[in-house]
Amino acid sequence: MVVRTRGKGGRIYKLRAWLTLVMDAESRAVLSFYLAAHPPSTVSCMMALRAMVKRHGRVPDFIVCDNGKEFHSKAFDRFCDLNDITIDYRPAHQSRFGSVLERLFGITNTRFIHDLVGNTKATAHVRTMTRSVDPMNADHLSFVEFHGLLEYFFFVEYNRETCHPAHDHTPEQYMLKRFMETGRRLTRLRPYNMEFILQTLIPSARGTHKINPTSGVQLWRIWYWADEFAAERHNKKKVEVYIDMWDVSVVYVRLKNQWVRCVSSLLRRYGNLTSIELRYTLYEVRLRLKATPNQNFESVLDDVFAVHVLPPVAEATAATRMLYGQAGLTTVQPSEDDTTAPTRRTTTMVSMKSKIT
Repeated sequence: MVVRTRGKGGRIYKLRAWLTLVMDAESRAVLSFYLAAHPPSTVSCMMALRAMVKRHGRVPDFIVCDNGKEFHSKAFDRFCDLNDITIDYRPAHQSRFGSVLERLFGITNTRFIHDLVGNTKATAHVRTMTRSVDPMNADHLSFVEFHGLLEYFFFVEYNRETCHPAHDHTPEQYMLKRFMETGRRLTRLRPYNMEFILQTLIPSARGTHKINPTSGVQLWRIWYWADEFAAERHNKKKVEVYIDMWDVSVVYVRLKNQWVRCVSSLLRRYGNLTSIELRYTLYEVRLRLKATPNQNFESVLDDVFAVHVLPPVAEATAATRMLYGQAGLTTVQPSEDDTTAPTRRTTTMVSMKSKIT
């Protein structure tokens, strides 16, 4: 599916949207989804899990997923360990083990997406495609419009109004029926609060970082500071750094079993950068430093932000922050209204996969 989104300076981009789905394999109910402008990644997994707990207030016992690299990431493993979730990987090259979720993607395409302007069904047979049916030339839905239509399709038309042949109930009815028969397993409840959101942050790929009592911790040649680092007892202590994917000017570390928020004064100059924006920016910085190694890192970073145009996927990801920010999914410190678990609950088995639509 091709959608349009507005980047910095009012530029309009047309790009493919990527959908990550979380579903209950027994009731066939859609538990949450995440629509991204970037290809499947660890960020997609963490955002889908945030959306699931935000909506249902609980975590599953099992997660069944394929062998995508995002499901083998350190962040995904850490989240499952902290919440006592067993990961069950589907056998490689055995698509029938994912038939339940693959069927859901098929239903989403045939009953919904293929009826929308901008769908990419015609690209399956490129030789028969003309300019009049080329999805890139269509009057596309905006990212927000497409997200709203998906939300209605999954949580109203599919979950509440479609009788599923697997059990002759709507997915939502069958899910509630199974809760009454088997119990709600209160140990799986999770409030959507700051502690939970911190569990979904992305750990630094490098592992541990040494604390400098005068500069803080260094990540990507960028220093992050917190007042707690000034204590002499923390000098050269090794800590793990966790990245806020929606605002990379902030990272978090664990000191004496407490979370410490660290801020980069350098990145604060450029506003709230997403991790994907910073990834492309640092790539350009590395190229320039490789050509002229004597240049100062901060001055090169300033020059890149002054003249470098980010790829559409980076700008589009930043543009989606407003949508997910209003839903309370991008801030580490949610409002008081977000800390209370909702009354609706999910079941215990989840299938997950990221896929292009």
